[in-house]
Amino acid sequence: IAAFSGFVPQLLNGGRVVVEEFLEGEEVSYIVLTDGERFLPLQPTQDHKAIFDGDRGPNTGGMGAYRDPRILNQAQHSALQDSVIRPVLAQMREEGTPFTGFLYAGLMMTEEGPKVLEFNARLGDPETQPLLMSLHSDLASVLLAAARGELDGAAPLQWNEGASICVVLAAHGYPG
Repeated sequence: IAAFSGFVPQLLNGGRVVVEEFLEGEEVSYIVLTDGERFLPLQPTQDHKAIFDGDRGPNTGGMGAYRDPRILNQAQHSALQDSVIRPVLAQMREEGTPFTGFLYAGLMMTEEGPKVLEFNARLGDPETQPLLMSLHSDLASVLLAAARGELDGAAPLQWNEGASICVVLAAHGYPG
């Protein structure tokens, strides 16, 4: 109750309080490159925001990330592409604003399936580093295909075997 006491004056003055669902599961960053119609998925990544080991301390912009093809199985890839990526791209086209570029979906993989936490129109940070250091495909050619609306002719992205990781070093006192 004490945590909500700050909201009481806002409520009395016509304000609103939004109560969100608590989601349990693994957080996953899922990024696709799209030409507005088609998309090429990048491999899933996970970033870690707490400043100290063991997920302790304040949240940051990201203290590191890793890419591992085993983060999601094929059924999970298919489910989130069908329930998240395709519908979002279709809605943007329907509204007359087709999107070309990197679409970043921050997801919580729950027992009920993927739940969207956020969308960004960019590569993730720090997720980009383990992704790009593992990409075997020619990035320039797939970027050009996306810009030209020609991803239908692009081959699936090829990745180096195994996992990759990025660790962020920060100055003492960060993020304060």
